[in-house]
Amino acid sequence: MCKATTYKKRPNARIDFCIRNLIRAINNSPFIVTMASCCGHGVYPLTIVVKDLTSKRIYELLTDTTIPRTRNFYKHDGNGLYFIPEVTEPTAE
Repeated sequence: MCKATTYKKRPNARIDFCIRNLIRAINNSPFIVTMASCCGHGVYPLTIVVKDLTSKRIYELLTDTTIPRTRNFYKHDGNGLYFIPEVTEPTAE
């Protein structure tokens, strides 16, 4: 798990540092491609949104939850962290 950070002007800046190797390994698959990911930063679970290149289905890889959007997968929780509503609800603030 890594700290939430502002991503600017770095290679792979939008991929959380602590899961970069995992995302690279997933993207080596000929069957799926990563569309979004977040380590959860100790508040939310790790989430990885992928697209099945055969069926074109978009889903969260670890829970197999279908995501009915092609972008804007994450919602902002007001504390600077992001979560996928289909996978987990935000905790009470």
